[in-house]
Amino acid sequence: MHPDRHLQLHYRQLHWPVAETDLSVLRAMRVASGTSLDLLESTWLPELQANTRLLFLVHLCDGGQTPGSPLHPIPSTGFTHITNKTSAIRDTAKTDSHWSNFEEQLGPPIAVVSLYLENPLEPTLASFSTTKRVEITSLWVYNAYRHLGTASAVIAQMEKRAAALGALYTTCNMPVLTESRLKALAALGYKEFRPREHRYRRSTALSAGLPADAATVAAFFEKRLTTVAHRADA
Repeated sequence: MHPDRHLQLHYRQLHWPVAETDLSVLRAMRVASGTSLDLLESTWLPELQANTRLLFLVHLCDGGQTPGSPLHPIPSTGFTHITNKTSAIRDTAKTDSHWSNFEEQLGPPIAVVSLYLENPLEPTLASFSTTKRVEITSLWVYNAYRHLGTASAVIAQMEKRAAALGALYTTCNMPVLTESRLKALAALGYKEFRPREHRYRRSTALSAGLPADAATVAAFFEKRLTTVAHRADA
């Protein structure tokens, strides 16, 4: 990769009703992640309709390529260039009006993520209306793109969007088995704020190829958004 070329992540927010093409993408991502399809139909879509879940598909573009040219995973030799402080993945956000002409030029989404505004079962994670807490959840990246630092870039963008809404905290949770991810969250400024507990289904852990006993235990993180709220497309 040429040193002057940068990767860009483009965030496309889904709105109710969700197009069948996007539903197919979401179903494929759920299958690829080894998680249940039931959650999409029973929880995500009703929450999307109620506007308590903001759902985004994330597309990847190479800023040095002509829009519409094929997208390919960056080889491991590009890792240092992509993830260093001066040339990390750049985030851009397109409004719906931009997407009418732009989205067809992108490749398929490489990731999905949600901002959960109201979690009735876990208000310490998301209760925007009362405590200004927003949960970054349902983040999943196709394996071929994880070495680019995609997850960290997506989390940073979701923090900006949460701050723009007026949130004071962002939260998240993940299996304690993923030690590298726990360290990555700590590096982003997140701290555990409540006791760990068994949260995830054994069947989900097994389908994802993880040891069931360890992968069902969740750690819960929060981060105070102390910076001034930025525009999501800044």
